[in-house]
Amino acid sequence: EFAVSLNDSNVDVSVQSGDVVIKRPESSSRPQQTLLHCDQLSYCSAHHSTRLAQLPDEQIAPWRRWQLVAIDQSVDDVVSHLRRYQPGLIVLTDKALGQRRITAVLNLRDPKRALQAAIAPLGGRVQDSVPYTLIVSAKP
Repeated sequence: EFAVSLNDSNVDVSVQSGDVVIKRPESSSRPQQTLLHCDQLSYCSAHHSTRLAQLPDEQIAPWRRWQLVAIDQSVDDVVSHLRRYQPGLIVLTDKALGQRRITAVLNLRDPKRALQAAIAPLGGRVQDSVPYTLIVSAKP
C-alpha cells in the first residue's frame, strides 16, 4: 500500500506497507531507491531536490480516513486539495493569504468548514453567498 501525491512542482511517494522501488532517469547518479514502511520520498522539480523522511502511519494516505493532513503547507496548496472534495468552485481572492503557511488536520467530508477552520487564525474568511462557490479572502 502506497500513496502518490502530485502537484505543479512536487512528487511525494509514501509507503504504508510493502516495498516500493522508485526509478529515476538513467542520467541520475542514483537510478533507483527502495522505500519501506513509513518512508516518504519527496522530489521538488523547482529545486531538483529529493528528501527522504519517515512518517507516522496516520499521515500516509489520510484521505482514506477523510482527512487532509497539512504540515507547513501554503493556503494555496490546501485550497487545491479541498477543490477535489467541494462541489462547485473555491476561489481564493487574496494572494498574500494564499502564500501563508498552515499546519492542520482537516475534515474532507465538509470542505467549507475545513477551510474556515484553517484560515480563521490567519484572518481569512469563507463566503458562500453565490451558489456552488466558496470565496476565500482576508477579512476587511
